[in-house]
Amino acid sequence: MKYLVFLILVGITACGSNNTSTGTNTLWEYTPQNQHDSWDQNALKIINGYQIVLKGLSTNDSSLLLEATHQILVNTDSIIKNVPISDTLQQNLIVAGLQALNGELEAIILDTHPVAVNAEVQMLSIQLIHYLGQIGYKKSNIYIFKIPVDNKEDLVWLSLTKTSKNPYNALDKEIYTASEILQEP
Repeated sequence: MKYLVFLILVGITACGSNNTSTGTNTLWEYTPQNQHDSWDQNALKIINGYQIVLKGLSTNDSSLLLEATHQILVNTDSIIKNVPISDTLQQNLIVAGLQALNGELEAIILDTHPVAVNAEVQMLSIQLIHYLGQIGYKKSNIYIFKIPVDNKEDLVWLSLTKTSKNPYNALDKEIYTASEILQEP
């Protein structure tokens, strides 16, 4: 009983404390020792589908966005089914990461309001960057883009090229240069 009271007090204290850290948020940690060529090949399918999702978002083509989202779901489900049960590293890294991606993909399918879809694609981007970092993806360079937005979290997306347009705003014609590369520590 006294442990329960202690846990409740710690929880209340943690919830009540303000995080005034001015440091940068790390969206991913690159772990090269987890790299496997087969994981990279499967991840490349997801990345290519993700690029189509961004294209659908930037052109306001909801059917393209939904079709690409559904295809990524099919790919991730297929990968999850083929993960060897005996390999706990694969289970922990691959399955958990792909399930997180699936959650974001399903949210994109369920949302119909453009602002909500933008937020879901933003979360998909963050989950994908995190997943690729965890599996030590190295098949190709992954360029990470961050654009500060007034009083909001940075817009984040990734690409296979060093430059990209902002997929969240079709009116923004500026060409952005990647701020980070996934494979660098």
